[in-house]
Parts: sequence; structure tokens; C-alpha cells
Amino acid sequence: VALLGVERTSPGFTSVEDLRRLGRFLVHMQKADGGFYSTCVPSRGGRDDSPVSLNDTGKAALGLVMLHEVDPSEEWFGAAARALVYLARARRASRLR
Repeated sequence: VALLGVERTSPGFTSVEDLRRLGRFLVHMQKADGGFYSTCVPSRGGRDDSPVSLNDTGKAALGLVMLHEVDPSEEWFGAAARALVYLARARRASRLR
């Protein structure tokens, strides 16, 4: 989100390819249900399934939407949409408890 915010005022500050790499990492960290793994430590087997705050999931979704503005790809838009659906379901489930 921060790098893409800088892009709005200083286009070219971060290469599109580097932004794509970050986007691909976010997509790699996304679970099938739209949520995200909290950390990735390759020396410990990769992604960690510790709880992730909904705020962090929201930031990831925002970053993917912002990336889609710079690099219009269905990959970024689809991942952001899955994250937003996950957030909606999580919030609804918390209200039903």
C-alpha cells in the first residue's frame, strides 16, 4: 500500500515488475477461503497459519486493488475480491456469535 501510494505522486519510484513480485507474493500468501497466512518462513516449512487480523487482510485487499490500478490484471482484482468476500463473511460470523 505504501509503495503504491508513492507511485501516485512519484510514478516510476518502484518498478512495475517489483510491484508485480509483491503482488504475486500476496497471492501466494492467500488461502483458498480468501484470508491470508500470517507469515512465511521458508526455513520452517513456508507459510504459517497463525491468526491474522482482519485489518491486515483489509490492507492486503487494498494493496491488490491499488496494484490493479497500476497493472490491470485479473489476478490482482480476483485476489482482492476474494479477500473482501472473506472479510464480509468474517464480520458477519462475528456478529452472529
